[in-house]
Amino acid sequence: MAGVRDRSTVADVEVSVDVAARPGTVWRCLTEPPLLAKWLAARVDLEARVGAPLVVHFERHGRRVEGSIVEIVPRRRIVFTWGVAQGAEAATIPPGSSRVTIALDPAPLGTRVTLFHAGLPSEEERANHEGGWRDYARSLAGVAQGVPASGTPESLVDTWFAACAEPDAERRSALLAACFDPDGAFRDARADLRGRESVSSWIAQCQSLLPGVRMERDGEVLQARGSLLARWRTVGPDGSPVATGFSRLRLGPLGLARSIEGFGA
Repeated sequence: MAGVRDRSTVADVEVSVDVAARPGTVWRCLTEPPLLAKWLAARVDLEARVGAPLVVHFERHGRRVEGSIVEIVPRRRIVFTWGVAQGAEAATIPPGSSRVTIALDPAPLGTRVTLFHAGLPSEEERANHEGGWRDYARSLAGVAQGVPASGTPESLVDTWFAACAEPDAERRSALLAACFDPDGAFRDARADLRGRESVSSWIAQCQSLLPGVRMERDGEVLQARGSLLARWRTVGPDGSPVATGFSRLRLGPLGLARSIEGFGA
């Protein structure tokens, strides 16, 4: 086939990026399908174990990539095969014909991520994949900065709203511990607070003034690096709407909200 060379003569793709997140957080972005789907902008089927299949549906491009997990070293390295089962490259890069290795190393600002893609059939495909992986590496860096200590950005926001609605002080403290930095800051039109205890006391005061009123997330959470933006609504005890607004959460190195700003409409 014209333009195709022996795979052994085609150089590997190598792409590196520094991510402002801990290796454990970046590892979640590589192995948890909802997070992997965010930075690949695709639907992902994956179970993080050796021998398990990997399927990535790039639906906007009409392409389906298939492979399998070859090696896993938790928080250090994942290796999987990569090939096109459906799409324009299915004839030249079939499933099992190439291999991707992603390695994680601690770095001063977080984690150095290095990706190698070996076994591509031509220099043209190598160049195409290098450009694609560079874009995805930048996307990974952005997504990882907004990943909470556990769960997803949506679950972090939902935990915050659950804390705001929790009347029991002990349970409220546990919810705040799961989503809010110990020395985190909260600001809105009526409050400028720092620390979990201050925020918990403020929530109790709000509940005494507006009994039965609660906040709930309205739609998906938007993310830009370490900032999350969530639309919310407040409803009364009977479920009737009271107000709407937005909350902006900035995550700290612990994967918890280090600051929350509320904007009411």
